[in-house]
Amino acid sequence: MDVNRERNKEKLNFGLTCTKYILFLLNVVFVIASVLAISSGISTIVAFTSYYYMMAYGFNALTTLWLVVGIIFLIVALVGIFTAFKESTALSNIYAVLMMVVFILQIAVSIYSFTLINQIQDMVSYQLRSMMTHYSYDSQVEVDWIQSNFQCCGIRDPQDWLDFEGGLYYANAWNNYHSFIDSQLNETGIRMPVSCCKPFSNYVNLKCEHYHSSGCFDAIYQIVSASIMMFGTSSLIVSILQLLGIILGFYFARLVRGKKTQRDMQIWNTNQENSTSARQETDYSPIQW
Repeated sequence: MDVNRERNKEKLNFGLTCTKYILFLLNVVFVIASVLAISSGISTIVAFTSYYYMMAYGFNALTTLWLVVGIIFLIVALVGIFTAFKESTALSNIYAVLMMVVFILQIAVSIYSFTLINQIQDMVSYQLRSMMTHYSYDSQVEVDWIQSNFQCCGIRDPQDWLDFEGGLYYANAWNNYHSFIDSQLNETGIRMPVSCCKPFSNYVNLKCEHYHSSGCFDAIYQIVSASIMMFGTSSLIVSILQLLGIILGFYFARLVRGKKTQRDMQIWNTNQENSTSARQETDYSPIQW
C-alpha cells in the first residue's frame, strides 16, 4: 500500500514538474508572439499614416483590433508565467479562462481578416479614387506621397487624372497661389501633379515631360493584401497554440489540486496513525496502584 502510494506521488510530482516547465516555455513563446503582434500593429498604423485614407474601409478596425488583442495577449501570457511557478489551482483556472477569451478574440481577428480579403480590390480602388477626387495643391499630400514613393501615377494609369478632373482642380489651386491662368492649359495632354513626373523630368504647365506610366493600384494592393494576410494567418497559427495553453492551464490546475489532495491525505493519515499510536499506548499502559 505504501509502495503504491509513493509511486503515485512520484508520478504526480513528475507530471506536475513537466507541465509547469512546458507551461512556462509556452507562455514565453506567447510573450514573444504578443510583442511581435504589438510591434507589427504599431508599424502598420505608422506606415499607413502617410496615406491615412487607406486606413478606412475596415482596415483601420482590423489594425486596431489586432493591436488590442496583442496587448491583452501579452498580459495573459505574463499571468501564465506567474501561474507556472505559483502552483495555484484558482490562478491556473483563471489563466485558462483568460486564455479562452484571447483565443476567441484571436479567431475573430482571423475571420475578420479573411473576410476583408475579398474586398481588397474595392478597398484600394475606392480610397485611391477618393484621394484623387479631393486632390488639392494646398491640403492633399497623400497622393503625392504615394506617387513619389512608389513611382506611379493615377490608379491604373495616368489617364485617371482626366477621369476625375484632377488636373483642373489642381490648376485652380495653383491659380489661387500664383494669380495667373496659363492659356496653354487647354492644349492636349494630361494635367497631373508633379509627383507623377520621373526624376529630373521637366514639369511645365502642370504637365510632365516624362511621367510614370504605371498606376498605383498594384503597389498599394500588394501592401494591403500582404498586411491583411499576415494578420489573418498569424492569428490562426497563434490561436492553435493558445488552444494548447488553455488545455495546459486546466490540466495544470488539476495536477496542483491532486498534489494538494495527496498532501492533505498524507497529513490526515499521519494524524490518524499518531492518534492510533497514542490510543494504544493509553490502553496498554500499566495500572498505577
